[in-house]
Amino acid sequence: MGFNLVTSFFENGGEYFRFFVEGKKLVKYSDDGDCQASLEKKENGYTYALAHRSGPAVGENVIRFRPSPENIYKFNQGCEEVAKRLLIWLDSGDSRQVPLEPPAFGDLSEDWVV
Repeated sequence: MGFNLVTSFFENGGEYFRFFVEGKKLVKYSDDGDCQASLEKKENGYTYALAHRSGPAVGENVIRFRPSPENIYKFNQGCEEVAKRLLIWLDSGDSRQVPLEPPAFGDLSEDWVV
C-alpha cells in the first residue's frame, strides 16, 4: 500500500527564519491530508513529529539551529529520514522495527520520541 508522507518541511530559509523568530508551532500536511508533520518550539529546541491518520507517529527532538542554508538542508534531510522510518512502521505494523539510530537529524538531533 502506498502512503503519501511529508518528506520535507521548509521550502526556504525565510520560512524557517520566520518560525525561528516568531513561531511556536508549524504544521504541514501531505497532499492527501493523511499525514501531518509538525514542528513545535520547546524550551531549548523543537520537537518534530510525523503522524499518519491511521495512528502511527514518530518524531525526534531537535536543537534550535541557526537559520543557515546548510542547517535547513540538514533539517529537511532529517524530515525525509523520519518519513522513511514512519513508512517502516506503516508497512510492518510494528513500531519495534523503526530504527532509532543514527539520529535522523544528525548533529541537529537531541533525542528520539516515539
